[in-house]
Amino acid sequence: MAMDWICGPRSKASRRYTQRILAVMSVYVVCVLVVTWFVRSLLGAIAGVMAMSAFVDFLRSYNAIGALPPFTEFVVFWVLFGVVQGVQSVMYSADKGE
Repeated sequence: MAMDWICGPRSKASRRYTQRILAVMSVYVVCVLVVTWFVRSLLGAIAGVMAMSAFVDFLRSYNAIGALPPFTEFVVFWVLFGVVQGVQSVMYSADKGE
């Protein structure tokens, strides 16, 4: 035990606690990475939908186009969400040198 000289001998309970806390911390780190990936995709899709809405509203203000179909923003959001995730995958694999 490398830490015995600092903390004294470790009991069975402290070893079990250390194993459990390391397992929980590992799960936490994986969850943070997954949520970060998901949030980045959400932010990219939201930005795209807001840009589309601003552009469409600009054209509507000059009577250049009519109203969009009801589910257009919903469909565009999920399409952009997939595109952003694909771009993130390519960027992540490029960072790893693959």
